[in-house]
Amino acid sequence: MISMELEPTLRQSKRLVGVSAIALFVALVPSNERAYADATTDRPNVLFIAVDDLNDWVGCLGGHPQAKTPNIDALAKRGILFEQAHCAAPLCSPSRTAIMTGLRPSNTGIYGNRNWFRDMPQYKDWVTLPQYFRQHGYLAWGGGKLYHKAHGKFSDAGAWDHVYSNRIGAVPPPQRERYKHGLRPKFESNPILARLIDWGPTDHAIEANPDWKTAEGAAQFLQRDHDQPFFLGCGIYLPHLPWYAPKKFFDMHPLEDIELPPYKADDFDDIPAIGKRMGERHIKHIRESGKWQEAVQGCLAADSFADACVGHVLEALEKSSHRDNTIVVLWGDHGYDVGEKKIAKSALWEQTTRTPLIIHVPEKLGGLTKSTPCKRPVNLLDLYPTLIELCGLPANPKIDGRSIAPLVRNPQTEWPYPTLITHSPHWLGTNHAIRSERFHYIHYNDGGEELYDMTQDPHQWHNLADDARFKAAKAKLKKWLPKTNVEHFRGNDATNQGKAGKKRPVVNPKTTRKAPPRKRPNVVMLLADDLGSKDIGCDGGPVKTPTLDKLAAQGVRFTDFHSGAPVCSTARATLLTGRHHLRTGVYTVIQDHIHNMHLRTSEVTIAELLKTNGYDTVHVGKWHLGTPFRGMNKPWIDEHGFDYWFATDLNAAPSHRNPTNFWRNRERVGKLEGYACQLVVDEAITWLDKKRAAEKPFFLNVWFHEPHAPLAAPEEIVKQYGKLNDPAAIYSATIDNTDRAIARLVKKLDQIGSLDNTIIIYTSDHGSYRHERNGNLNGGKGSLMEGGTRTPGIIHWPKGIKGGRIEDTPAGAIDLLPTLCGLVEIDKPDGVHLDGTDLSPLLTGDRADFKRHQPLTWHSPTSQPIAVIRDGKYSLVGSRKMEYPKDQATIEEVMDEMRIILEKKHNRKLTQSEVQHKAWNSEIQTPGWNRLRSRFVMLNTFQEAWIPLIKAGSGGITRFRLYDLSTDPGQQKDIAKRLPEVANRLKKEVMAINASVLKEAPDWKPYKRSGASTTRPGSQPGTTIEKKTRIHRLSTTKRSTFDAFTYLNRIPEKPYSDETAEEFAGRIFGRLANQEGRILLKAPAGMDRLAYNGFKTFLGYEGTASVGNCTACHTPPLFTDGKSHVVRKDGRAKPTPSLRNPGKGRVNLQKALLQKIQAAREKQSGKADTISKYYSAMRLDKKDIPGLIAFLKLLEDMPDDRFRKLILEAKVLDTSEEPDKP
Repeated sequence: MISMELEPTLRQSKRLVGVSAIALFVALVPSNERAYADATTDRPNVLFIAVDDLNDWVGCLGGHPQAKTPNIDALAKRGILFEQAHCAAPLCSPSRTAIMTGLRPSNTGIYGNRNWFRDMPQYKDWVTLPQYFRQHGYLAWGGGKLYHKAHGKFSDAGAWDHVYSNRIGAVPPPQRERYKHGLRPKFESNPILARLIDWGPTDHAIEANPDWKTAEGAAQFLQRDHDQPFFLGCGIYLPHLPWYAPKKFFDMHPLEDIELPPYKADDFDDIPAIGKRMGERHIKHIRESGKWQEAVQGCLAADSFADACVGHVLEALEKSSHRDNTIVVLWGDHGYDVGEKKIAKSALWEQTTRTPLIIHVPEKLGGLTKSTPCKRPVNLLDLYPTLIELCGLPANPKIDGRSIAPLVRNPQTEWPYPTLITHSPHWLGTNHAIRSERFHYIHYNDGGEELYDMTQDPHQWHNLADDARFKAAKAKLKKWLPKTNVEHFRGNDATNQGKAGKKRPVVNPKTTRKAPPRKRPNVVMLLADDLGSKDIGCDGGPVKTPTLDKLAAQGVRFTDFHSGAPVCSTARATLLTGRHHLRTGVYTVIQDHIHNMHLRTSEVTIAELLKTNGYDTVHVGKWHLGTPFRGMNKPWIDEHGFDYWFATDLNAAPSHRNPTNFWRNRERVGKLEGYACQLVVDEAITWLDKKRAAEKPFFLNVWFHEPHAPLAAPEEIVKQYGKLNDPAAIYSATIDNTDRAIARLVKKLDQIGSLDNTIIIYTSDHGSYRHERNGNLNGGKGSLMEGGTRTPGIIHWPKGIKGGRIEDTPAGAIDLLPTLCGLVEIDKPDGVHLDGTDLSPLLTGDRADFKRHQPLTWHSPTSQPIAVIRDGKYSLVGSRKMEYPKDQATIEEVMDEMRIILEKKHNRKLTQSEVQHKAWNSEIQTPGWNRLRSRFVMLNTFQEAWIPLIKAGSGGITRFRLYDLSTDPGQQKDIAKRLPEVANRLKKEVMAINASVLKEAPDWKPYKRSGASTTRPGSQPGTTIEKKTRIHRLSTTKRSTFDAFTYLNRIPEKPYSDETAEEFAGRIFGRLANQEGRILLKAPAGMDRLAYNGFKTFLGYEGTASVGNCTACHTPPLFTDGKSHVVRKDGRAKPTPSLRNPGKGRVNLQKALLQKIQAAREKQSGKADTISKYYSAMRLDKKDIPGLIAFLKLLEDMPDDRFRKLILEAKVLDTSEEPDKP
């Protein structure tokens, strides 16, 4: 390495500080005070926060009087604020490279943004700051912009143990809202600035923005305990241009109040030519257009947004167990000029080199009890040696810079060292600035100079370089200039070939031909729900699926394809991310009303990956990865990378026919007519027709609901498979109907000329709940045995892969993300551990290139078995003890009773695993069975409080079985004892992967929910226990049998403020159908079938069996709309009474209901126009009255203790038999 030639005294001082720092510090600290770190134990953590392009426009530095950065300011008050901190280079990559390597730009040759230090042989294996901490026992996680890029080569992802986020910036406004300043043509001479110079508010929630997600990733890390000290990097992209931020941050800085920064029109008259060129001309366009005030507002808003992100991380630290043992460092990579001299960085003046630097050491680590700002000039290059000293690590003699730990201990310490800043754009040579406490000196490559007395001229308006009075001061500063400046490293950049100073060849664009870029293929992902491996025709199943059979015949059909997990949510998380679902935060089936769990936004999905590579992204169909649809504080689907979506949170409800629970782009859709699979394809086709950008590739994620229950299919299809009431026939018909829907989509792709260049993938989320549809494999839905994970697997791409092939290599949905990266030729996400492997060599014919980087494994900590590993023909299955805090004795008693019913029905003995499977999935509908199943489900429901036990590996994997699937596909013969070498090898591998997965799996705190919302979902959760009844998550203050029923089944309590009565009723119907389909409808004493049917009649709207339309006037929870209506012919409008407590009013319910029916008939006959319009929709007769009366009697109030008892003693409501007679 070529070192900068320092004066002898400085070299000696550096060696003294760097090599003997720990000993010196310990000697200087009084014996009754603790040193910053014990050199061997209890080392402090480091929180390393970078904010891009952050200049002195923060409150604590006072660069702009209207800056609002309360979180950064609060940190400055607690820590040491370095008021004269400067970058090593005023450009992103060289500045950050210097910080991370500890080397000056003039020693590395990294001066620009397009050059990467690892491309240089001498720095290929250089130990960077996070790597140095890792070498000394630290866990190093990084996220966001820490190097020049957050992903790809320039992110140095391999330097970290884990990269938790590769997202940056803010979600931009719609295209039509961008560049409204109208100045973009003025900037075309600098295409980068032309693209970046923009500002404006967005309507996106703060949580939707990538920078916030990076902050959230850091916050989640801080909320967890770690078994080793950590170095946590968090890179915030804003206030880097463009200045897009949520509207609230623009509102903090009203445009009419904005103060402009100081500006002098003749400022450049006394500076050298190179300086004038650095002060580029683009700012004049902004000033002259009158848009300067808008630009300043944009920058201030972006600063405030970045401050909020920083605050989110600091708040998490403050609430964590790491608060008193974590050193916090906040830095900007350089400054930024917003009109004083230019609109950019890339210059050597104060505004572009000065940046905030705050170091906070907790008092318990020896930090100062009273903070004092430090006015000594320091450099970001000094962070590497400083942090390793503060943490008690050995000094690194290879790095430049000097430790500023003495200033952290005492900001007033004498400090004779000025700081050096280097800027070397290839067209201006190597230029430097030296900043002392008083002077700012600039020395240009051609010998030009600037000198400013900062105590008298803070705006640098008066160049004193030629003033004889300052000759001695200038000469003293010049001694600090580096004696050697290595050549500008160009690397392999085709646009920067050759060495510095040499001419590059000139290319004539008229004579040079370029090969036309290959158009990337579209991607269509087709996912069935609960489909078995032997359901569709081409897999030997009983269902007619000519479209899928044709895709399989023309593509590649996998015969040993698997889901990522045996239940819905977990399988979908794995498919979208290429990672074991536990790593993504999804432990089991997500139930939004009881789980905080959801797919974390820090995960990189297929959609996000393709979107960043120019794809339009669309999701249609079921989601089941957590949504805010039901009022939970969870991400929207578009926050996972989808530009457009049309979805349900769970299953289509009330069934596949005429569903009412779809949402589109954050808005409820309402009731739809048709079958779910056809409606989903309708939406996809409409998007292709009307929304698709013809020049862009697209990703269509089509997740069907079929054949998941509750089932429904056209009768003419059902008849082809059996009787109309035969569940097996209906099941088959839903698959047939889905195949017909897929046929329409394939036809549309052909019509628009996209079929040949579209990758179509078809699979299922897991195996079927119908054992016979799993090819008689062991297990089914919910099990990690083959029957639970084996699925169809078809990949069709006429233009890219040779079709007509059957592939027997074991593969799965976990491989799809890396496979698409291979087929589409894009980089895999950096810094992310992918568990799947790229299958493209198998698809494109290069089989010799296919090799798994890790075996196929499955991990389901709440299931039995708990873990499975697949290696060729062998499958090793590991089980555990049931160690989670369930009432295991009661579960076994319930299962013994269920076994009696099951064995009587099937007329044979059942294995324990069969009983377990059928306990969840049997179609038995008797009252006795339903009561048992309800208890079984409630006893086994996953609790997020178990997660610490799961992560700790409580109980372990205690029993292993080995199967040879080539001879024993049904997994009946355990051969572990016969092949101990194979069993032990696989055991070791699966245990290692299991430990890795559990280590990365996040911990969710149990969900907290406030009262029912009348606004859109997404509000923050609140309290959990209602004090009077001591009932968990009880939000209502009403006390009746009906309210107990509503609570038990999470029935929506009240309409949203913009929801019609029909929409509200449809939402309730959807919830009831979901509970019925899962045999989970719970009822307190008094809510029998008659009353339940009466409730449904009360809700009924056009299209349902009985239309009461009662919610139009008698709206829950008060059962009145508070308005007046005419209810009798020739009558007057009267206030609508509440239906609660009908007994108190001594109302004759029979008589009142008969009057309502009569009024409806008169209204519908046209004989009573004055009667309320709501009676027009009512379709009731006398047979509906008993049910309505039974329901209305449930609205009588009761004491708290009785209400509590109703909830605690609730039973499953049998919906399969005839209703009870009155």
